[in-house]
Amino acid sequence: MDHSLANLLSTVLKLVFGGLALLFVSVSIGFSVRNLVILNTYQHSVGEVVSSRSTGSGRIASYDTTVRYSGPSGIISSGTGEVFFSYATGDRVDVYYDPESVRDFYISSIRSFWFLPILFGVLGAIVSYFLIRMIIDDRKALRKAQ
Repeated sequence: MDHSLANLLSTVLKLVFGGLALLFVSVSIGFSVRNLVILNTYQHSVGEVVSSRSTGSGRIASYDTTVRYSGPSGIISSGTGEVFFSYATGDRVDVYYDPESVRDFYISSIRSFWFLPILFGVLGAIVSYFLIRMIIDDRKALRKAQ
């Protein structure tokens, strides 16, 4: 392979890995900031899962989960829309709800609240590792060639 073509390919590969690493880390930070805002601005309540039914099919399933929890004007039963984890009827869950719209709530747990930030953070770290290895290997090869 021509030396200039190899340099171009190496540079493009580093830019792609750098962009992916930046994307994954940015998404992780975005989800984390959103979760921290919810934890600090929404009201906390302990709720009970009333129902959880699968709405997806195949390997990736999502669940429509209904939770009953205490709000400012009494007991509220509301659905979360779709979550990626199933809860059993009767499970106790931490709920954070918007005080201005009590039906707008999030179930807080490691698996449902922090799964995506952790996943994207780990992906960003893996891609960053390979990017750094490519840069270090290129510098070693450049020193060796001199």
